Parts: sequence; structure tokens; C-alpha cells
Amino acid sequence: MAEPRSAVGAKSATRSSIDILVQNATVQVFQSYGVATAPIARVPNAALSCGGSDLAGTIAFSFGGTQGHLLLLVPLPVLELTRKDLTDAARAMDWVRELTNQLMGRIKGRLLRFHVDLQLGVPSAAKAQYLIGVGRPSSHPAIYQFRSMRGDVSVALHDMVDESRLVYSGIDLASEGDILLF
Repeated sequence: MAEPRSAVGAKSATRSSIDILVQNATVQVFQSYGVATAPIARVPNAALSCGGSDLAGTIAFSFGGTQGHLLLLVPLPVLELTRKDLTDAARAMDWVRELTNQLMGRIKGRLLRFHVDLQLGVPSAAKAQYLIGVGRPSSHPAIYQFRSMRGDVSVALHDMVDESRLVYSGIDLASEGDILLF
């Protein structure tokens, strides 16, 4: 007798702090544009594929001598839900870069609470099939998938900070949209 999918997922992988952080940041980025996304259980050592994604954004980051990168894969129908004026390929690419930057910024902000200060590069975007192979061939990215009404969104993290380096600081940092008085 086959076990329910959720029970199998729970046995094969537990959600780490990094998993929760990335999933929460991704859901919030899309939610801020009125698009509901739901995380799918992460499968360790899963292979990344374009699936139904048309466009991808990537951004490099570094911390403590280690370099990594984030890859965001978004199907065009999902992208069009986040912004209505994507009339040409150039605007769509620019918007994928912006979403990638916002996602990485949210992840960076959350990691600051754990004494991890990421240095970020400049985001870039291209058709998904051209960015799938970005990263070291020996690197096994952490792949996060999200369901939405118009297609699946994927996030891949190559060489993210090791969970053992996270030490919660208890510092309450400003949230996105907060007004800071100097």
C-alpha cells in the first residue's frame, strides 16, 4: 500500500531553517503582487529543469569566502499576473531581474538576523533554458518549487550558507516598507 505523498516527503527530507526562510521569502514576493504560491515539499538532490518556465533570473552572492547564486524560474503566465504591462521581451526580462533582486533581498534580510551578511551581485535574466546550467557542475543546488494557478515557480540555490553557521541574534530589523527616522 502506497503512503500519502506528504508522509513520503516528510520522511525523505525535513524542512531546515534555510528551507523555511527561502520558501517564506518566495511566497511573500509573489504575494506582494497578488499571486498566490504554495511551496511543494523539497526533494534532496532533485534535478533542476525548465519545466514550464519561460524566463529565469539569477543573482550571485558571497559570504565568508564562499560564492553562490540564486536562480528564479518563472513561467510567463505567472509573470504576467505580477505585472500587467509586460508588452515585450525586454520588459519581461527586466521584471524577472527585479523579482530575482527582491527575492534575494528578502533572503539577505532574513539571514542578517542570523549574523550572515550576504554580499549581492547584479541580477541578470534570460530564457530559462540558458540559465539552467549556471553554477559549478559539481554543485548540487537546493531546489524549491511552488505551485500557482498559472504554473510552477522554481528557485534553485547553489552554495547557500551552511545551516550550522546560523546563530539567531534576536535583533529586530526593519521590515520592507518601514519608515526609518535618522
